[in-house]
Amino acid sequence: MTLFLLLFGTLSDIFIVRATWPLVRYKNGTVAVTNDGGTVRIQSTDLVVDGNLSVSGSLFVQDRDLAEYEDRVSSLETSKTPAPPVCQPPGGDKLQFDGKKWTCVCVSDWWSGDSCETPPPWVWKQRLGPIARGIVAFKGNSSVIVFGSSKIEAFNLTQNGAFLMKSTESDVFPYDPTSPYGWNQHMIVGDYTVVGSEHAQFYITGSWRRIGIVCVLKRNVDGDWIKEKELKGCYSDYKGIYCQYGAVALGIKDSNREFVVFKSGEAGCYRCSGTENVPEIQTFVSSGTSTTWTTKQSIFLKDWKSSGLSCGYQCTAILTLKTITNILLNDFAAATSYYMVVHVRHKTIRTNYFNQDPKEEIRLYSNAAPGADASEWVFETSWFIHGAINLALTFSGPDILVAAIGNGELTAWPGSENSSDYAVSECAQVKVYDLNTKKEIQTITLPQCSYSATLQANEDFLVVGVGSPNFVVYVYERSKEAAGCSFTLTH
Repeated sequence: MTLFLLLFGTLSDIFIVRATWPLVRYKNGTVAVTNDGGTVRIQSTDLVVDGNLSVSGSLFVQDRDLAEYEDRVSSLETSKTPAPPVCQPPGGDKLQFDGKKWTCVCVSDWWSGDSCETPPPWVWKQRLGPIARGIVAFKGNSSVIVFGSSKIEAFNLTQNGAFLMKSTESDVFPYDPTSPYGWNQHMIVGDYTVVGSEHAQFYITGSWRRIGIVCVLKRNVDGDWIKEKELKGCYSDYKGIYCQYGAVALGIKDSNREFVVFKSGEAGCYRCSGTENVPEIQTFVSSGTSTTWTTKQSIFLKDWKSSGLSCGYQCTAILTLKTITNILLNDFAAATSYYMVVHVRHKTIRTNYFNQDPKEEIRLYSNAAPGADASEWVFETSWFIHGAINLALTFSGPDILVAAIGNGELTAWPGSENSSDYAVSECAQVKVYDLNTKKEIQTITLPQCSYSATLQANEDFLVVGVGSPNFVVYVYERSKEAAGCSFTLTH
């Protein structure tokens, strides 16, 4: 056998071949190995291919066609079981495997989606009651609290999608709650709620005195509502009843909380001194884990009563000219500007010695640091709605205020110089205000004529209820165009 040494590059690159083997050489930048019939063999302890290796036929590894391995891997990939979906309450009940895939079983047909994450549609399902003059507020999507006649009832959502009474907590607030005209928004914020009874009576010095009460309640880990702050009205044998507590609101920003309440005053308290019977908005703040609410600010209602008016022989009358009926705070957690809306009612007065035309006033206040030590509410502007009307207010997101205005609104005729020449509305309507620009941006004419309307809203939808002749609810969807905000009827 003859051996050849082929030298390429350095002396270390030595390849020994048999003389009977074909020789591999460079030619025009390529290397070709050809064999007409027969077999081409490469024998080496280590075979290194530097670059791409293309095989047009079959490639065998240890006498097995590599295509078989590719088929087996492909089969494994197609038969791999997908990961199970997330399946948890309140919509998800359990995971179920059918031999091929996992599915989430919903607690009831009311829920849908791969993870049972889509909540039930808004159709009637359950009655919580009987409840007389009830006020309903939700805590997230898993519980509801009902302030009924002289008691508080809490309901929790069960696995089958029904609300089950958790407890009757009459001892927490055993009074008939006072509701503003409309569905109260944000009665529950986080684990806190506020409730008041303007007509609550207490046995004082031998008689029942209707002085009113308001409370801040906190929900503990067991779901029970515990009283954390309480304010009662004012009474003395010398002065009689000279103040009552009414409208309440609550806002939470991070770990800071603010409680706002209106204290009404008795105009005919001749023995009162200073500001003790002057109507005012009182604010209280609390932070972190503290259960103490610190008095922060008093906003007095100016020019709220008339001076002493002669009403005949030995008769002097003092009249209440205006009072506060509702207070709303926007959602501090979602807001970048923090607002308080106060509804002031200027009363109708028709006597032989004093007249006042009725009107509703919407006052707007702002605050740079609600709930904190630096909290301070600053007056921004007012909107006036003339006439003896019912007015309901709600927020749509943090910067849009919606007002339901009952019939009887007085609107001056265009071009009229006579201040008493007004058109009177026959039907309730809805107006929308942008609090950032402080302008009215939309008037909504309802599909049916009604004397009054109640409403509730979030950032996407507005729900309006009208009650004459039959109670009907209309749903409006909020557009989010760059030009501003408007509501369009959907149902």
